[in-house]
This record gives sequence, C-alpha cells and structure tokens, in this order.
Amino acid sequence: IENPAVKVVLVVEPQRLSRGDLEDCGRVVNAFRYSKTKVMTTMMTYDLSNKMHRKFFEQELMRGNDFLEYTKEILLRGRILSVKKGNYIGNTAPFGYNKKMDDIGPTIEPNEYADAVRLVFDMYVNQEKTPLQIARHLDSIGVNPMKGKIWEKSSIRAILKNEHYAGWVRFGGHKTERFYENGQTVKKRNMPVDPDEIIIERGRHTALVSQELFDAA
Repeated sequence: IENPAVKVVLVVEPQRLSRGDLEDCGRVVNAFRYSKTKVMTTMMTYDLSNKMHRKFFEQELMRGNDFLEYTKEILLRGRILSVKKGNYIGNTAPFGYNKKMDDIGPTIEPNEYADAVRLVFDMYVNQEKTPLQIARHLDSIGVNPMKGKIWEKSSIRAILKNEHYAGWVRFGGHKTERFYENGQTVKKRNMPVDPDEIIIERGRHTALVSQELFDAA
C-alpha cells in the first residue's frame, strides 16, 4: 500500500486485517490513513482520512480483538476441563509414548521406547548413576533421543521430573508473558507460574514407572 498505484484493499471485514491489541490497531489504521489507501468491505468503504470512518474502523478492529480474547478464554477452559478428565493435551507425546485419540479424547500409549524410560529410572534410583552416565549408556545401546543425535543430561533430568511417567497429566507448568523493555513490548516464554495455577490430575494412560520409583527419583 506504499505504492501510489494501490488505491483500495478489498477485505470481507476490517477484523480480517488485525485482531491484535491497541498498538496493532493503531499501526493498521496509520498505515491506511497515511498511505491514503481505502479499505473496501462488503458493508462499506472506509476512507481513514475521514474522522468518522476512522472511528468506525477502529471500533471494528477492537471488536475483533475482544472476540479473539474471548475465544482464547473459551479454548483455555476447554483445555483445563480436558486435563481434569485425564486427557493428554500436549502437542508432542513424551519420550516413550505415542499420542492417540480415543472415544473420550486425546491420550498417550507406551511405544517401543517405554523400556528405555524404565531403564532411566532404574539406573538413576537403584544403580545410582548420574544423568550424564545414563545419557552415555543410552547412546551406547542405540536408543535415539527425540531431538538431536546424542542424549544430553538435561534430557535425562527432564524425564526423571516428568509426572506423565507415573501416570499423571499436567497443565500450566510455564507461560508466556509480555514485558516492556527498551521502549518495546517483548515476549518471554517458559516463565514460571504460581504453583496454585498448575493442574495435575490422574491420567487415563498407562504409567511406565511406579509412584514410589518416581518419588525416589
């Protein structure tokens, strides 16, 4: 739209251009306003150099943002309810499991690497091996990690702390927060959350280790 030859952008409704926050709304409005580009929808054509048109346009964009936030809230409630039923709602199954869908919802089932998970817990608790020693042993017997070519000790620690292996499902361990730094809004992922916000429920899947062994680890 910086090209003077572009006079109009055709869109079904203004909300299709952005469902972001006030900052995003202002960016979209200014882009069309100062490039002198009209926005044509099925209902009307907006000339954002016109004060009233601009006001209506901004209201439409913010209505889209409100709808998006409401939808996110509804989806979050659904995810929490699903976890409380014992479903696994993660995108990727933990090492040693495959994700599947049954009549109730998403869950996980043991795969060919389940014995490797049991071996990790046994070596750590009963044989008193370090995570690095366990990682090298898995490499030596040809057990491949989910990512990368060799096992890292951090991956072994993650397995030993993962409640799914004891038959539980977990939701809300980390979250993404926005911060204002150096004059800009930035996102920071994997921020710690209040323990009261973490949901841990008995899962519908088969545990790979006993609760006693998991607690000992």
